[in-house]
Amino acid sequence: MFEPKVLDDIYGQDHIIPTLKTMDLGGAAIFFEGGMGTGKSSMAHVLASMFCKSVHNIQHINCGQFSKVEQIREIVFDFYESSFFGRNKCYIFDEPQLLSTKAMNTMLVPCDKLPDNLLIILCSAEPQSVAKMLPERFIRFRTRAMNDKTSGEFVTRVCKDNNILLDKIKRTLVIERCEGNPRRIIKAIPKILNISEIKDIEYLLDMNAFEEDEEILDFFKVVISWKVPLKAKMAKLRKLLKEKTPEAVRVGMMSLIGNGVISGYGDGQIDNLNIAYKVLKEATQFPEKATLIMAITDIDILTKEKK
Repeated sequence: MFEPKVLDDIYGQDHIIPTLKTMDLGGAAIFFEGGMGTGKSSMAHVLASMFCKSVHNIQHINCGQFSKVEQIREIVFDFYESSFFGRNKCYIFDEPQLLSTKAMNTMLVPCDKLPDNLLIILCSAEPQSVAKMLPERFIRFRTRAMNDKTSGEFVTRVCKDNNILLDKIKRTLVIERCEGNPRRIIKAIPKILNISEIKDIEYLLDMNAFEEDEEILDFFKVVISWKVPLKAKMAKLRKLLKEKTPEAVRVGMMSLIGNGVISGYGDGQIDNLNIAYKVLKEATQFPEKATLIMAITDIDILTKEKK
C-alpha cells in the first residue's frame, strides 16, 4: 500500500534523515532502534538500495530464525565473499536481541572495521536486550512516532497513492488511534473504508494496533483460561519464546489488557484479566525467562481459584 523508495519517502524521522543523506555508507555499521512499525526496516532497505547495485546483494536476516552461533558464523563468513551482482553488499539484521549471546559475540570483531564494500544494519524494537558490546560498534539512530501533523500528511500521501477517499471523521480517528505509527496507519485505512458506525471503526482501530502481536494475543487467550492445562500453556510459551523475548511477551499481554483489545471475551473474564494484569505488572525480576514462567504459573493457579 505504501513502500518508501527514497529517504524523502520516510515520514516522522526528520531528526535522522539529513544525517543519513550525507553519510558514507561504505564500511558503515548502523543501528536503528525504536518502536515496532516506526520505520526502522523501511530506512534500512532504502539505504541498502542506495548502496547496492542489485537486490541480490541485500540480505535481510530474521534473527528469530537465524539465532544460533553456527548460522551467524556462516553469514559473517559470507561478508567477505565476492558476488556476481556487484561489489557492494548489505546485511540487515532484524531484531538482533533474538540472537544468542555467542551469536552476537561472533559479530563483534567483524563490525569493528568493515571493508568499504559492506554495509551492516541492525533494526531492533528492544535495544536494551542486545548485548552491550555489539551496539557500541554501531552508529545508533532512534526512530520516533509521528506527531499529529506528520501523521495527517502521511495519511494524505497513502490515500493519494492508492486513490482512496477518507472522510474527515475516519481520518481523525486514524490519526488519533494509530498514535503516529506508520505501519498501523497503512494497515488501518483499508479496514475502515466501508465501515460507517463510529464504535465499529474505533474497535477495528484498537484491534489493528495489536495485530502485529497476534501470537501474543493467541497465547494470552490461553493464559487466562482456567480450562487449558498448565502443561499446554507452557508448551505454547516455549514456542512463543523462540520468536519473542520474555519482556516483549509480558509487556504485550499487559498492553492487550490495558487497551481493551480482549473486551470481547465474554462475561466472567474481568476477574481473570485483573489477576493477570497484577501478576504481569509485578513480574519484573531477572532472569526474564524464569520470571515470565513463574508469572504464567501464578496466573494459572489464581484464575483456577476464581473459577
